[in-house]
Amino acid sequence: MATQDTPPKVQGLIFVGAVAIILLVRGFTDLDSHDFRGALICLGLGVGLTLVFYRRRMLAFVLTGLALIFVTVGVDAIFHPTAIRFVIASGAFAAGCLIAVWDAKRHPGQNPNDSTAIFDHKRK
Repeated sequence: MATQDTPPKVQGLIFVGAVAIILLVRGFTDLDSHDFRGALICLGLGVGLTLVFYRRRMLAFVLTGLALIFVTVGVDAIFHPTAIRFVIASGAFAAGCLIAVWDAKRHPGQNPNDSTAIFDHKRK
């Protein structure tokens, strides 16, 4: 999907989703290193962004998160190959494909060329 064909609303939602996922990952990483203040701030901001922008678009949020995980871990797996990175990247890709197939079965009348439909919370 080219950025010229993507509406600005969808581009903004993808950006906000990526920021929310990075904040959530950072929050859980801070919890692991016992930095509770930073963890609460990052988790609060991540959950807040998710609730405000993705309240009725959880499928879009999950697919954005899986894509972000696939890209970051997949690129790192190319330069530093380990089994766990390969499994995480493959799992994120497979989960994204399975969710896309499930959504296509759930909405059979949807136009397959409309890749921005998951960001529309009013679709039937």
